[in-house]
Amino acid sequence: MNSKITKFTAKVLAAVMLVCTFGTYDLGSKVNAAETKMYLASNLHSYSIDPTYNKGAWLDPSEEGNYPLMVLFHGSYGPANQSAIMINNMNKWIAKGYVDPMVLVMPQIDQIKEPSWGITDFGEFISNGYCEDLIDHINAGDLSEKIDYSAPYSVMGFSMGGAAALYAGCKMGDTFANVGGLSPAWVFYSNSDYGFVKKASDLTFPKNEDGHFIMAYGAGEDVQFKNNVQNFMAAVANNGQNIEGRFKKYVGPASADGADIPHGWNLFSREIFAFMYYMKNECLPTPETVEVACGSGTEGLYGKVSINGTYKEGETVSAVVSGSNASEFTYKWRIGKNYISGATSSSYTLTSSDVGKKISCELADKSGNLVGVISGTAISETVSKSNVVTSVNPTATTKATTMTAKPTTTTTKATTTTAKPTTTTKATTTTAKPTTTTTKATTTTAKPTTTTTKPAPQKVIKFGDANCDGNIDMSDVVIVMQFLANPNKYGLNGTEPKHITADGIANSDCDQSTKGVTLSDALAIQKLLLKIISLLPIKG
Repeated sequence: MNSKITKFTAKVLAAVMLVCTFGTYDLGSKVNAAETKMYLASNLHSYSIDPTYNKGAWLDPSEEGNYPLMVLFHGSYGPANQSAIMINNMNKWIAKGYVDPMVLVMPQIDQIKEPSWGITDFGEFISNGYCEDLIDHINAGDLSEKIDYSAPYSVMGFSMGGAAALYAGCKMGDTFANVGGLSPAWVFYSNSDYGFVKKASDLTFPKNEDGHFIMAYGAGEDVQFKNNVQNFMAAVANNGQNIEGRFKKYVGPASADGADIPHGWNLFSREIFAFMYYMKNECLPTPETVEVACGSGTEGLYGKVSINGTYKEGETVSAVVSGSNASEFTYKWRIGKNYISGATSSSYTLTSSDVGKKISCELADKSGNLVGVISGTAISETVSKSNVVTSVNPTATTKATTMTAKPTTTTTKATTTTAKPTTTTKATTTTAKPTTTTTKATTTTAKPTTTTTKPAPQKVIKFGDANCDGNIDMSDVVIVMQFLANPNKYGLNGTEPKHITADGIANSDCDQSTKGVTLSDALAIQKLLLKIISLLPIKG
């Protein structure tokens, strides 16, 4: 702790004396970018302060010297490919003179307490002091030896990591002078049970005139990310935190290089670049500069994936790529987040275990030269049973046939009884009674037919399964929020292929204390996932 105080004091004093040191960092004295790569795979190191809750990696510049610190939070899908992408990006950006070299510290936040999206895990990394503990170890020299303690510290993150970065900037204002919330998840600022910060008055950031603050979203992302940014910026403006517009807003392109740019690394790379460019140059980059720095594969593999075929059991579907910068691919087929064992070719035959679920395909560059994967547009329609299987209800039909057979047996017994009397008239009378019994059996047979039609409407009422994929997870929360935020795209007749369905609306209405589908239903699903409640629906 003494080491932290000493180095932190030195950092503050030097920052007072050196105005805008971070913004005018001298690249030329550090590296000849044309001759040397600033970052190499050998510069990547791991750390473990706590093997469960506080671990990760850091990336040093290859040149000797001291460099500013940047903490980078990954999103809910983990840190896979992050280091390789950042090495690739940073080398190219530095070579073009756009950004300055830095020491990158990348915490690894595992989804332990909340497996679906890690809301609790990301939030508690800040609120439970793990991030402060990490900074203590950084200041004590336990990680990189190349950190410039006199330069302001920075933090950024994307998606769920964007929410964590904003939370760190809010709670640790004396530590982080530069904050980047890149396509941040809604949980950072929300009055729901899961909001990291629930009130606008609690959005407090350091009033550092040299600080750099940026919020970003992509024009091609779901509208929720735009709403997250706008809600936050309105709040900091109303509470006086956005002094002289110090919170800048960057909007990434909807498409580039002939391909869409959805929520993913193609967008995150552009947002990271915009933040780091802003810190060096005191202004946001032009769209042309962003594409020179990040286009044509700079940040990794790109392209648009579609799945062709009929989504029925027994049918074969194929993954088709367009507008990509790779020529050959490796394939991994998935059901939800789970990979399908052995499904690694460009086509896949749907099985009975896929029925009622959604299938996707994840592609990577076969040559290995381009980092990252593409799969954002590869979600298919829900898989259904084959026509032969779905045309009948075998269970209900069997019951009806069995019930019809019993009267036939009764009639046979009556005929046998008829043979015993010597008087034909009595036999005729006795025979008439089974006929009456047979008529009753026919009436009984009609009842199972009615029963056969009843299970159909019950099939759609699986409370919480808003996207009707057979599972209840955070994707159901997302589609409910999309439906509420943008019904034109995600409503019953929305323009998006993955819009909510009639069955989905029925399944979504799981908080019966409110009428119809509301935000309360999304919160009810999250309470179930977090085990705050054990059963849906919540009764009114």
